[in-house]
This record gives sequence, C-alpha cells and structure tokens, in this order.
Amino acid sequence: GLRYIEVFGHKTILHTGKGEITVNQSLTALEERLGGDPFLRCYRFFIVNMDFVERVAQDAFLMKDGREIPLSRDGRAAIKNRYLSYIFKRMEE
Repeated sequence: GLRYIEVFGHKTILHTGKGEITVNQSLTALEERLGGDPFLRCYRFFIVNMDFVERVAQDAFLMKDGREIPLSRDGRAAIKNRYLSYIFKRMEE
C-alpha cells in the first residue's frame, strides 16, 4: 500500500510497499483525490498514511520503515490531534 507521498525537487514521489512511483501531480491534487483518512498532510512536502506511522516525536512522525517525516510548525498541535483521534477511532473498531 501507499505509505507516504513526498515532493522532492519538481517530482512527486509515492512511497509504496513495492517501491517508489513518480507522478506529475501536485500534493494538493493528490490530497484531494485521497480524500482524508488515513492520509494526512503533515508538512508542505509530505502526506503520510497514518497506518504506517510507528510513533509521534516532538516535531516528526517516525514511520515504520524508519523514515522521519517532519510536522509543520504552524499546524503541529492540530496534526498530532488528528493523528491521535484517528488511532483511537481505529482501536474502537
């Protein structure tokens, strides 16, 4: 599955369990297509699949593959809250 999406230079890279796919779509366009949970825009250059977050650090998500993905400074509290809400919702299911 899709683990996270990253904008690097002028490329948008989808990181999946089977490797990387480069697409010619903006992060905003992809964010709209993904339609919310479990996908979360956590930074200008990143969308994460919350199912692949190992844990939340002070200013980053630590992904299950070891990658550290930054949280935007402005929205950090809201991003963490949205992640925690998602996790609690998953636990109740």
